[in-house]
Amino acid sequence: MSLTVFTNFKIETNENFIRMKDSFYSFNKSDIQKWVINFRGKYKVKAKQFLDKELGSKLISFNLESKHGWFHDTKKMLPFLDTDYILYWIEDHICLC
Repeated sequence: MSLTVFTNFKIETNENFIRMKDSFYSFNKSDIQKWVINFRGKYKVKAKQFLDKELGSKLISFNLESKHGWFHDTKKMLPFLDTDYILYWIEDHICLC
């Protein structure tokens, strides 16, 4: 079984950034082959730097924020989803198990 974590983040505040880190640490030890993430918002650089440091080559990152919107930009990321399973990551969800 192979797994990709996929998301199109908009990290707009320090609180969003803290929640993203808490969420990441709640499940990052799972057997995840790659992380396909688009970074948007005021904290996009800080969020990308954090995940670059934590994930290294497992991170496939984007900086898409076109005038065509979230859905249009997200479609550009789809070719990188080639694993058996995909987890859509929402930055404030915490894995409790």
